[in-house]
Amino acid sequence: MDLEERIGPSTLILGDGGAQAITSMVTSVKEAGFTAIEICPAQFQSVEPLTNSSFLENLFGEAERRRLRKVIRPFHVVTVHGSSYWVTKIRGGDKEELWKPYFELMRFAHDINAQIVSFHPLQRSEDADISNDEMFEYNIEFGKKAVEYADELNLTAAFENMPRNGCWSLLTKINDVIHRIGSERFGFLFDIGHAVLQSGESLGDPTSHVLKALEQCVDNTLQIHSHGIQRSQNFQTGLKDHRPLDESNTLDYSKIMRLLKTKKYQGPIIFEIYFKNAIDKRASFQDNLEACISAKHELIRCWI
Repeated sequence: MDLEERIGPSTLILGDGGAQAITSMVTSVKEAGFTAIEICPAQFQSVEPLTNSSFLENLFGEAERRRLRKVIRPFHVVTVHGSSYWVTKIRGGDKEELWKPYFELMRFAHDINAQIVSFHPLQRSEDADISNDEMFEYNIEFGKKAVEYADELNLTAAFENMPRNGCWSLLTKINDVIHRIGSERFGFLFDIGHAVLQSGESLGDPTSHVLKALEQCVDNTLQIHSHGIQRSQNFQTGLKDHRPLDESNTLDYSKIMRLLKTKKYQGPIIFEIYFKNAIDKRASFQDNLEACISAKHELIRCWI
């Protein structure tokens, strides 16, 4: 499949949209010429209680899923993405309860004929009654069960690298977790901006951090989240991700795309570009979509 057919936006640029809003957005994305898209039906952090696995079923009933499946039928690549839980306590409770929304997300992906479903790994809060090592083992156990679901539903699944979380080091622990899950059906979602923020450095060359991380994990990478990085004094790291690929972007995508081409990467590249610029957070959906269209042209230019 050509690169152009594997590039598309995420519905995260829409914000917290329900079934009708996302379906409408998919139509606009198709009209803009994209043939790849990522559907983000809900953010797990907003669910109360967190162990309620019916939230996604309530947001997208059978009729809404059929309607969305019909709308996305022309797309060559469809992925589904959900965020994570911050775990405060597992001891003394039924830890499998926390997995239910993840499995429901996989069922949703199957129902709309997506090929890849990805999640943030379960993460521990600072005061959690669980160690980092226990958290790793817990995610490995989840991943192995997710592989069983993926086999049943004909999906592939992936964990995303997370920024500003020392217990999920991109170059070590995530790869260890994927390796120990040990299945071609479970891999890695590489977020380019997160790789920069994970470095914990505000100076130097952000591109070098991305290239170093990609070299380590590209063979296990099933999907990429792409966006720009801007320098900003308003953030602790001095860097802001999820920016357009415009003149203020500090990443050299020519080097990034050259590495992906050399490594023969064939997965989707999904844009998580929220706003037209770093200051105006009131940008419309059309502003965001135009930023994604421009980013698509930039990636194709860098690939050739």
